[in-house]
Amino acid sequence: MLFFIYGKNLSKSNVAIKKNTVTYFFRLISFIYNMIRLRTNKLAILYTGEHDILVTNLSDNTQIRCKRNSVVIVGRNVRISFMADQLYDRILRDTVFFDHTQIITLKKILSLAYGFSKINPLDFETDSPKIRKIISIEVNDRIKNSFYNIISEDSHHNRILSFIFFCKESSVMDAILPLIYFSAATTFCNRVIELIESNIAKKWTLRLLSEEFSISEIAIRKKLEAEGVIFRELILEIRMKKAMTLLIAGELSVSKIADKVGYNNISYFISHFRQFFGMTPKQLHLLLTK
Repeated sequence: MLFFIYGKNLSKSNVAIKKNTVTYFFRLISFIYNMIRLRTNKLAILYTGEHDILVTNLSDNTQIRCKRNSVVIVGRNVRISFMADQLYDRILRDTVFFDHTQIITLKKILSLAYGFSKINPLDFETDSPKIRKIISIEVNDRIKNSFYNIISEDSHHNRILSFIFFCKESSVMDAILPLIYFSAATTFCNRVIELIESNIAKKWTLRLLSEEFSISEIAIRKKLEAEGVIFRELILEIRMKKAMTLLIAGELSVSKIADKVGYNNISYFISHFRQFFGMTPKQLHLLLTK
């Protein structure tokens, strides 16, 4: 959808494109695509590689310019967008995620190690806007290796310990402590996301959610709206994020991915994918493999 807006503007301006039309098309669509929007339901740690990335907290529109060779830590329960100069699939492949259970474990370990439990939770609720939800760290070889040690760990326990070691190595522990506490909080939206992700192919409706949570459909809608969430947008985002993950893995056809994320009609899936990401699954696949 964004592509057609840009394309229309280029046409009106009569911009002379000397490069090959197909090449220009994919570069343009790549640039526009690379403003990936998502809602984090996990703590995420990623490495920018050789690319500069602009990360925006969509809740307050604060922007963090993450330089090449940086590690970026994004807290849970944050609405963000990523924009890069080109699509870099390894960023997505090598991202480390900690789910809520692992975040709670992190919180417990840090509480014991740093007396974190002495901090009043209410202070964090009051000062939530002051907490750095997005942390960017320019790395040297030592810190970079520490990040890849997190990826290489097989067990959840060792991965958590490697992450704590990484935070000490990169001297960001003071910023990590409040971010972990913030990420440990559970919202109603989190509970809805976890339920939907547990069976993403299911045809979820407000009625089905009301049965699961034993409250009315109106109550569910109001709870979500109180957190700034619209149900139909949330379920679309959950499905599209999962679809992108499966597409990046490259093991399933588009039709099978559509079925995995709850679409019986592949045309309907492709239409939603294009509206959400600005390109079709096939176009994204070409960008990932070119």
